[in-house]
Amino acid sequence: MGCQESSSAKTAADPPVNPTDTTTPPTVVEDTSAKDPDLREEHQLSGVLLKAYRATPADFAAAMAHHPVTRLAVMEQAGGGETVKKEGLCHILQLTTGDTVHLCNIEGTPYGESDAYYNYVGQLENYPYWVFEGHYYEWSDYQFVNMGTGKATTLASVPYLARDGKHWLDAHVDQEAEFSFNGLALYAPVGDSLVEQWRWGIYGWGPEEVAWTGDSEILVKAMHLGDDYAPVYTYRRVTWE
Repeated sequence: MGCQESSSAKTAADPPVNPTDTTTPPTVVEDTSAKDPDLREEHQLSGVLLKAYRATPADFAAAMAHHPVTRLAVMEQAGGGETVKKEGLCHILQLTTGDTVHLCNIEGTPYGESDAYYNYVGQLENYPYWVFEGHYYEWSDYQFVNMGTGKATTLASVPYLARDGKHWLDAHVDQEAEFSFNGLALYAPVGDSLVEQWRWGIYGWGPEEVAWTGDSEILVKAMHLGDDYAPVYTYRRVTWE
C-alpha cells in the first residue's frame, strides 16, 4: 500500500498487509522483578533496552498536567486544497517538485480481503506530510505521504510528538478484534523517511493514552479486557535506553 510513481515504486495496487501477521514477539530479558518490585516487563528491541514499571493514576494525572497529550496536528483541508485531487479510485498528489503520485483504492476482489480504501485526512502542521486513513478487510491504519518525494510510511495512529520535537511515538490499542497493531513504536523523521527506532508489539494490554515525561520516558494508560470484556485500566511508566 503506497503511492504509485514509477514501475519501481511501491504502489497502492500491492495487497495490504495485516500488521498482526508480521509482529514478532520481543525478546524478553531476565526477569528482574525481585530486584525492583515495580518493574513489570523488560525487553530488548533493536538494540534498545525497554523497561515497563508499575505506575499509578496519580502519576499519570501529574504527567498529563505537566505535559498534556500532544499528537501531531493535522490541518484539515476541504477536498485536499490544490495539492490533493480525487479522480475515480485514485487520489492524485502534487509533489513540491511539480511531479504527481497516485494513491489508489483497491476494490472488487473476492471477499474483499485485498480491498483498500484511503480517506484523505489532511496535512501535518510543521511537517511535509499528507495523512490518509486506510481501511482494509479487518483493520485500518494511517499512511503518511512525504510531500517532496511521495514516499509513504504506514503507522497505526496519528503519533504523539516527543518533547524534544525529534521523535514520533505511534501508540495504538486493539484488545478486542486484535487485527491491528497493538503496541508502541518510536520513529525519527529523517529526510523524506520516518525511521523506526524500535517497535514493541504488546501482548495482554494496550496503550490507551500516553503522556511524555522525558525524551526517553512516557507514562501509559494501559487497557486490557476483563472477564466480562469490559475495559480495565492500569498504568505503566515506560523507559528506553
